[in-house]
Amino acid sequence: MNRCTSGHGIRRLGRRALQVALPCLTLAAVATAQLGTPQRVPQTSVAGVSSAEQPRIAGTGSRFHVVWQDFRDPEWAIYYRGGTIGMLGGLTLDVAADVRLSAAGVSTLVNANDPAITTDGSSTVFVTWRASDVELGQERIMFVRSNDQGANWSTPVALSLDVPFVSRPVICADGFQRVYVAWTQYDPVNRTDRVFLRASVDNGANWPNPAAGVSTGLSAGAAVYQQAPQLVCARSFLGVAYVDDRNHPAGQVFFQSSTNSGASFSAEQVVSMTPHTGASQSTFEPRMALASTPPTRKVMIVWTHDVCCLRSNWSNDSGATWQVADALVSSCTCAGLDIPGCPPIKDETDATFSLGADLAVGTGGKIYALYGSMLGSGT
Repeated sequence: MNRCTSGHGIRRLGRRALQVALPCLTLAAVATAQLGTPQRVPQTSVAGVSSAEQPRIAGTGSRFHVVWQDFRDPEWAIYYRGGTIGMLGGLTLDVAADVRLSAAGVSTLVNANDPAITTDGSSTVFVTWRASDVELGQERIMFVRSNDQGANWSTPVALSLDVPFVSRPVICADGFQRVYVAWTQYDPVNRTDRVFLRASVDNGANWPNPAAGVSTGLSAGAAVYQQAPQLVCARSFLGVAYVDDRNHPAGQVFFQSSTNSGASFSAEQVVSMTPHTGASQSTFEPRMALASTPPTRKVMIVWTHDVCCLRSNWSNDSGATWQVADALVSSCTCAGLDIPGCPPIKDETDATFSLGADLAVGTGGKIYALYGSMLGSGT
């Protein structure tokens, strides 16, 4: 048996070197050592709960906020539950029942999926998700907020028009009244999937401008597929990363920035290398973090490369220039994965996969990466 058939690695990402901060841990070890006793968030006493998926969490001080998609109604809906973290790390869920955030059958868009959540660093909580109706073939991006740590919630509002396809909304709040939501949406003008953005400058109370595509360098009719947007923000600075296939069918990671709260964006920059020739899907799932100590802002992006590896790039000047593309975050081999340059697989222990990365910013501007690893099991 391999010493670590599945688990997680954590690395601190420095300016040039990648330093191992924690060895491979099982989820049980993480839960015991770091998070206290695991607790079930959806209420177990509610009849008809058949599935609870895609949990997302955010926190402010000792408060934590959890949202997920739930099939208890029986339609997919977005639910919320809050709680507090004790001095010793114990979790206490609020006594109040799970709160359904997505209204039933809003404009016939009855299914709600892909939730995302953040806070303003104080008492306001923001949630966005994708609403859809399979029969009508219409989808839209929805948004709600709570001004009192999740005790009460606003009426859901639509941030996008009803279109044939939207997906993967992400949200960012800078703590100075600015809130941003980005997602992938079908663009009938360009006849392709593009990243769209909506911005609020009054903490999510109003969204005055219609959703607009982020990319500035696309020509009409350009056959470009964009997906998996990521946001970072600090005051009037906004950074957007996404996967774009305009230069290569396997996709590359692109970055754009705005210094006027999303009113306009810089030209696109490619921050990842050109994928292998013939690779079918070698760049996906980017994650981005911002370590902001004005006037310097460090932006870090990691992504999955050629199915099995995690790679990164970073900027020390708010994304104006980038350091070295495709620095290796996790060691990997891709034997037997039918990717050019990979040797034929000889034994199941040859294959090492690293995937599912996420980033967090710690004290002193340090950026940490958390990712899953799966090694060959051997005998």
